[in-house]
Amino acid sequence: MNEFTVTFFPWLLVALSLIGTFLVTKRHASGFIFWIVANIGWVVIDYRAGLYSQAALFGAYLALAIYGLYEWGKGDKV
Repeated sequence: MNEFTVTFFPWLLVALSLIGTFLVTKRHASGFIFWIVANIGWVVIDYRAGLYSQAALFGAYLALAIYGLYEWGKGDKV
């Protein structure tokens, strides 16, 4: 990876995470999609950097986002 990718990609994931948070607070299920994409990115970055515990944490966040989207689709909104 070049220097631009190394510095740009994490900030892109931060932006996706924040957009997802904003959308979920406004009760839009599409926020979960943003979280899913961002969490996949974080798992890849952390795993490649050898940060296995942090990759596992974002893997758990990924599972929770998938579960949240599934539950939201059932119509059981909070």
